[in-house]
Amino acid sequence: MEIQKLVCPACGAPLSVEKTTAQITCDYCRTPLAVQRPASSSMEASGRAGTPTVLVRPAAPATTKPLSLPGEAVAPMTWWRLLFLFDGRITRAQFWIGAAVAVGLLMLANLLSGRHVNPVTGETVLEGNFMTGLLMLTGLWVLAASSIKRLRDRGKAGWWVLLYLVPFGIFWLLIDLGLLPGKATRRNAARANGIPSASSR
Repeated sequence: MEIQKLVCPACGAPLSVEKTTAQITCDYCRTPLAVQRPASSSMEASGRAGTPTVLVRPAAPATTKPLSLPGEAVAPMTWWRLLFLFDGRITRAQFWIGAAVAVGLLMLANLLSGRHVNPVTGETVLEGNFMTGLLMLTGLWVLAASSIKRLRDRGKAGWWVLLYLVPFGIFWLLIDLGLLPGKATRRNAARANGIPSASSR
């Protein structure tokens, strides 16, 4: 069976489309797509198969329940979903965006913290307040949300995020989540629903 390599027009993720497939769903952004091909008469006249053009298919009626596969978000990846929600999965670039936002919030919290010198030990002590505590909590939340979604894309369980608490664990996570490509862990589930899985990112 002939497989054609295309790119999702919504997020740019690679798509693997079978020759006879009419509708697909992007594995990354969950955007429903329609495969439009040249008319059969024009293909017969040219003596070769035409290259399909992938177009975004109009949203299904409200009465139709959208397809949902285990561990995936049905809605497209938005800033809110990227930074604060734990469902779906993200690419390496999206993970680095989330990590940068988290580090920025933690650095801002550090800059806004009060400092005084302990008269006994002579050490500088940080004094937090409600704002710095909120910034730190938000930064840690963003880091956890981005990491768990990226771990899912790497084919790992979300609890691997606890490696941030282990000495040198952060270096392993940054290499695994930020540099290594995703895995097609949902291929069997997608085939069961008649959706071709994208190739590994």
